[in-house]
Amino acid sequence: PGAAWLKGLERPRPAGSLLPQRRAHMASAAANNGASSPAAVSYDVPAELPDATQLLEAARRMAGLPDASERAEAFATVFKLVDAVLAAPEDVKKRRLRKANEAFHRRAGRHAAAVDFLRAAGFLDADDTEPRDAPGASGNNALLLMHVAYISRLTDAHHTLACVATEAGLPAPALPGGAFNPFRTGAQRTDAVAGPAAPHTWRTEADRLRGEVRERERELRESVDAAPAVRPQPTAFWLSAGRKLEDVIAETAGQPPDDPDADNALLCRLASVKAAGSGVNGKFESADKRRLAELSRAHVHRSCVLRVICPDKSVLQLHFRAADTGEQVTFQVDELLAPHVRKARWYLYQSPPMRRLADRQTLADAGMTPGANVYLGFEADRPGPPFLAHSLASMLGPPPMEARPAVGTGSVPPASKDRGEGMALGGGGSSSSTTNGGGRSTRRAATLPSSSSCSASGRFLALPLPRVAEALADSAAEVVVLGLVCRGCRERFWEDASSRRILSPRAALRAHTAPEYQMRLSPGSLRYLSADDAPSAAAVGSPLIRELVASACSLIRLRLCLRNHRLQDRWKGMLDQLALALTDAQRPPPLEVLELQGRAFPPAGGAALGDSIGACSRTLREVSVAFIETSGSEVVEDERLWAGLQQVEELEALHLAGLRTSSATCSGLSRVFLRSAKKLRCLGLGGLTSAALLTSPSVAEADAAAAAAQLPQVSPEFQELLEAAAPLRLRALALCGLEAPMVVGQAVGFAPGSAALGALLEAAAQHAGSLTALDISYNGACAVAPLPPGGPAPSGHGALVSLLESCGPLTSLDLTHSHVHLTRAPSLLAVHGSTLLELRLPGSVVDVNMGPRGDRALKEFCAALATCDQLRVLDFGDLALMPAMRRPALALLQRCAPTLRVLKGVFPQALLDSGLSSLFTTGTCREGGARQLAELGIYLDGRPQKSLVQIFRANVGSLRHITLQASLGDAVGAALVQALQEAALVELNLAGCGLGSNAIRYLEGAIARVGNRPNGGSASRAWHLERLLLPGNRLEGEALPLLEALRGQRRLRELQLRACGLPAAAGAYLGRLAMVLPALTTLDVRDNWALGAAGARGLLEAALQEWGRAGSFIGRAAGPSALPGHMDLRGCGAGQSGADEEAPARPALPRNLGRFELWWEDAT
Repeated sequence: PGAAWLKGLERPRPAGSLLPQRRAHMASAAANNGASSPAAVSYDVPAELPDATQLLEAARRMAGLPDASERAEAFATVFKLVDAVLAAPEDVKKRRLRKANEAFHRRAGRHAAAVDFLRAAGFLDADDTEPRDAPGASGNNALLLMHVAYISRLTDAHHTLACVATEAGLPAPALPGGAFNPFRTGAQRTDAVAGPAAPHTWRTEADRLRGEVRERERELRESVDAAPAVRPQPTAFWLSAGRKLEDVIAETAGQPPDDPDADNALLCRLASVKAAGSGVNGKFESADKRRLAELSRAHVHRSCVLRVICPDKSVLQLHFRAADTGEQVTFQVDELLAPHVRKARWYLYQSPPMRRLADRQTLADAGMTPGANVYLGFEADRPGPPFLAHSLASMLGPPPMEARPAVGTGSVPPASKDRGEGMALGGGGSSSSTTNGGGRSTRRAATLPSSSSCSASGRFLALPLPRVAEALADSAAEVVVLGLVCRGCRERFWEDASSRRILSPRAALRAHTAPEYQMRLSPGSLRYLSADDAPSAAAVGSPLIRELVASACSLIRLRLCLRNHRLQDRWKGMLDQLALALTDAQRPPPLEVLELQGRAFPPAGGAALGDSIGACSRTLREVSVAFIETSGSEVVEDERLWAGLQQVEELEALHLAGLRTSSATCSGLSRVFLRSAKKLRCLGLGGLTSAALLTSPSVAEADAAAAAAQLPQVSPEFQELLEAAAPLRLRALALCGLEAPMVVGQAVGFAPGSAALGALLEAAAQHAGSLTALDISYNGACAVAPLPPGGPAPSGHGALVSLLESCGPLTSLDLTHSHVHLTRAPSLLAVHGSTLLELRLPGSVVDVNMGPRGDRALKEFCAALATCDQLRVLDFGDLALMPAMRRPALALLQRCAPTLRVLKGVFPQALLDSGLSSLFTTGTCREGGARQLAELGIYLDGRPQKSLVQIFRANVGSLRHITLQASLGDAVGAALVQALQEAALVELNLAGCGLGSNAIRYLEGAIARVGNRPNGGSASRAWHLERLLLPGNRLEGEALPLLEALRGQRRLRELQLRACGLPAAAGAYLGRLAMVLPALTTLDVRDNWALGAAGARGLLEAALQEWGRAGSFIGRAAGPSALPGHMDLRGCGAGQSGADEEAPARPALPRNLGRFELWWEDAT
C-alpha cells in the first residue's frame, strides 16, 4: 500500500518532453515479456544495448553478401524496418517483428548479418505467447521486439547503414521525419522573396541598363587594351627639381590649357553629388543607371606617366600603356635600377594608404592612369644610393641641397665625397644663387662658364663630367675630350695638355680598345675595371695591373677575361702581377668582386690567385674563376688558393669551374664553408672542380675496396665536407659536369666515387628548399651512373629527379644535356611555373607512350609546362619537333612571348609564327606577341615564310644576337636583313640560309652605316658586329663590296665565309681587312676553291701594303700589342701547282703574317 501511494504521487511528465522517460516502462515490458505495454521512447544513451560498433560490423557483413540482388533486398528491408520505428516510435506494431514471417525471412531474416544489425539497433529476442497455426510461429524467441526505442541508436543505425550502402553502390534513403528527433540535423528555408512580382516593363528596363553597363565597360576595356605600344622614355631628376606631374600628363596627352567652362561644369557636378548625399535631391536612381552615367562621362586614358620615387629623393619617370600589368612595370623598372638595388628584394607601392602594385593588376585597374607617383620599397635592409642605373644617375647631378651655395656668397659647395668620384669634378651644383641689389636671392640655371670667367674665379664646372662623358662615349675607356671644359680650367682636370687623364668610374677594355687609352685612365676615379681580350691586358709587360690596379684606391669590381687560345700562356704572368699589385699596395683597394674567365687555368697560378684573394679578404664578397674544361692531366697547386678563400670574412658567392684541383679539394672547401657558413648564398662547382670532390686522399683505399668486390664507401674527408656544408642556406647552386671517376680497367659495377656522388646529390637535395636558382647542366654521365645501395636512388638519374622535386619555387632552372626524363617527374614544373624566369631544357628526354587512354605522365607534364608564363629565357632544345609536344610548345610560346628576352631551340616554322607573331585573332596574347627579344638562336624545320620577318621587325629595338639556320632563300633573306637594319646587332649567324645577291646587298648597306673609315662615324642604331658567320651562302661577286663595308666594323672578332664561292679578287679585300680590324682573331675562308693561288697572292700582297701604311688603327691591328689570330685557308687551292707537271715548284707558303697564323692545306 505504501509503494502504491508513493507511485500515485509521481508527477506526470509533459508530452514531448526531451527528458528521459521513466525506466519503469522498460522494466514492465521486460516483466511481461512481449505482452502489450505502453510504448517506451528514450532520448538517453542506451546502456543496455550492445556496443554501437557492432552496427558498422554487421552492415559491412551485409555488404559482403555474394549475390547482388539479395544484398540490395536485405539493405532495403533493414532500411524499411529502422526508418519505420524512427517515423513513428510510439507505434508498438512497428517495433514488433515475427521471425517466422515469410516475407521477412526471404528478404532479410535468413541472413545472420541483417538480424545482428537489428539487434544492435535495439531489437531483442522475445517469446510469442499467442498461439499460431504455422509450426514454429510461436514459442520461445519467436519475436524480435524493441522494448525501448532509443532515438539516438536508431539514428546512428540509419546513418551507418547509409554510409555502407553508398560505398557498396546501393541507394540510401533520407532520414525520415515525422516524430521529433533531436539527433537529426535539419535546415528550414524561408521564402523571403515571395511577394508581388515586379512588372515586366521594369524588369526589361533593368536588364537593358545592365546590358548597357556591361557593353560600355567592355568598350572601355577594349579601348585600353588596343592602345599602341608606348616608348618608356626613361628620365631621372631630383624630386625638388622636377616638373608637376599634371603638366607632364597634359603635355603627353596633348590636352588644351585649363578651360573655365569645364571647371564650372565640374563644380555643378560636385554640388549635385553633395545634394544627393545629404538627401536634398529625392530622386531615386538605380545603381546600374548611376554606373552607366559615370561610364558615359569617363575619359579613356590609354597611356600612363609613372614616377618612381627612390628613398634618396631621386625620381625615375617612365611612360607605360594603361593596359600594362604590374609585372611588366616591374620588369621595365628593374632594368633601370642600379645592380646592387636589383639584387635586393624591392617592390613598388602607393601611400597613403599603403598599397602594393600587384603583378596581375593593370595600371588602369590600379587607378594609376593617367599618371601616378609610386615609391620604391624593400623587403629587407634598404641598400644605399645610388638607386638608379649609372646612365640615369648621370642625369641627376649633385643633390639640390648639396649643390645650393649660401645666399649672398659666390662660393661653391665642396665636391661630392662618394667613393669612386676621383678628382673633384662637378663640385658645383646644377643651379646657383645670387643676390641682387634689393637683397632678394634668385636662382638661375648653371651654364658653361667662359674661359675668362672660369680662370678668374677658379671654379669647377657644375656638370658631373665623368658621368656625362661615360654616357656620351661608346666605352668608358675611349672617352676623349668632349669639349665640355674650357681652356682656363683644363689644368684642374688633367695634369697637363699632353697627358690628359680620363676621369671615369668605369672602364671596359675590349679587343678593339687602343692600349693608349689605358694610359689616360685616372686610377683615382676607377670603381669598375673590365678587360675582355684587351690588348692592353694581354700584351707582355702591360702596365694594366701593375700600375692601374695598384694605384686604384677605390676599385670595387675587377674582371679579367682571356678567351683567345693563343693567350692562355699569359695567365701565369697576369696572376703574378695581380698578386704583386694587391699585396704590395700601401692601401689595398676595397675589392668586392673578382672575376676571372678563360680557356685553361695555369697549374702554377693557384698560389698567386690565393694571395690576391687573401689581400682583399676583408672586403671581398664574390669570387668567380670560370675556365673551359680541358683534358690536361696537370693538377692546380691549390693549397694557397684554399688558404686565401678561408681568410675571406664575408664570402657571399663562390664559383669555381674548369680547375683540375687536387685531392685536397674536400678539406679546402670544408674550411671555406666553416668560415662563410652564415654569409655564403651562391655556390657553383663545375667541371673538373666538381669531379675532384669525388676523389679524396683515401682513393687508394677505395680502389682496394673495389678490387675486393666491396661496395664503395664515403671517405672521411668527404663526410667532413658534408657536415661543414650542412648549415649553409644557399640561394643559388650549380653542380655541373659531375662524373664519378672509374678505376682503370673497370667496365661494370660501381665506381669508387659513386658513393660520394650519391651523398653529394642527397646533401644538395637537403639544401634545395631555400634555392631560387639551380644549374645541373652537363650531368649526362651522372644520370646513367649506378649508385650503391643506401643512397638516395638506384641511379644518378633518380638522384637528380629527387633533387629537382625537393626544390621550392625556382626562378632559374638549367637542365642542359643532363638527360633528365621530364615525364618521370610530371609535377616538376608545376611547382616552379609561376616564378620561373629562366628555363633551359636542351638534351632532356620526353617519353611518349601511346595507348588507348593516352600517356597520363605526358599530359601532366604538358599541363605543368603551360604554367610557365613569365619566362625571360627559354632554351627548348629539339622537344618541339615531337608531334606530341607541338601543341604544348605553342601554348608555352604564346603565354610567355611578351616577357621573352632569349629564345633558343629547334622549331617548326608554323609553330614559331603562331607562337611569337603579333597577328592574333583569338586574344591568346593580349600584349601582341614577342616585343623584347634580345637573343634568338633558332633552327627552323621547314621553309620560312615572310611572316617570320614580322617577328624580327617587332623586336628590332632589342635584338642583339641572332643565330638562324633555315632555308630562307633570296627573297625572304633580303626582307629579313632589311627589317634588321635598325637593330643594334652584335652577332649575326646566317649559316646555310641560302642568301642571294639581293640579301647580300641589303647586308652590305646595313654594315656600311658605320662607315668604312678607321675613324668613321657611327649611326644611332648602327651594327657593331663582333661575330659575323655566313658559311654556306653563295656570295660570289657580291662578297667584294661586303668585305669593303666590313672595314668599319672595328669590334669584329670572328668572320666566317666558308664555302661562299669567293672569287680570286676577294683575296686582296681579305688581306686589307685583316690588317685594319684590331679585334679580328678568326678569319675562316675554307673551301673557297675559286680563290686559288691568285687569291692567296693577292691576300699576302694587300696585307703587306696595308701593314706598311701609317695609321694608328693599322698599328693597333698589326703591331706587337695586337691580339694573335689565325686565318684558315684550307681548301682554297692555294697549294696546287696546276696540271703541268713540268711547271716549276711554287715557293713554300708562309706560316705567319704579322699576328696571324696561316693555315693551308697541309696544316694540322
